[in-house]
Amino acid sequence: MTSSAVFLLLLFHGALASYTPQWKQPRLFVSFWYDPVVPQSNFPAAYAQIALANFTAVLGGFGAKTADAIEAQLSAADALDLGVVAATNYGGGDALPISDYGGNHPSLWGYQIKDEPAASEFADLAAYSDQVAAQVPGKLRFSNLLPHCPPKQLNATDYDDYVTRYARVIRARPTLQAHDHL
Repeated sequence: MTSSAVFLLLLFHGALASYTPQWKQPRLFVSFWYDPVVPQSNFPAAYAQIALANFTAVLGGFGAKTADAIEAQLSAADALDLGVVAATNYGGGDALPISDYGGNHPSLWGYQIKDEPAASEFADLAAYSDQVAAQVPGKLRFSNLLPHCPPKQLNATDYDDYVTRYARVIRARPTLQAHDHL
């Protein structure tokens, strides 16, 4: 086990002792990477296939990237009892306003805060995640780390440094974090 993995285990163990999660998983989160890139008119059929495959949630950010598309995504998911982790487009010029979409969508589980952030983005990412938590309490805040790339792309000396810095800066925000290719 690498030193960063041991550090993460110790850090998260200590954090969990005093941590009360904002988001409560409504059921087992089973998803895939990424939402269907199809016209909005095809969302109902595409999402029906997702539900038939026994997925319980859709991780957004690729097919539904505008407020109107997310609204359509949520409507299609509502009809099938699928959860949605919606796009935020954080860090881009097309960033979406954080909204609960009128509170009318039980399928809105939360937001994808950032996919594959560089270490130089961690402080801003933590602040943004806190902003999302304040605007829409109780919603999931999701981030994904990419381990298999050059340290320069991670903006870190190596992967251990990257994960250690993530754990120190981000802590329990976002509320769910994943790794590709582990």
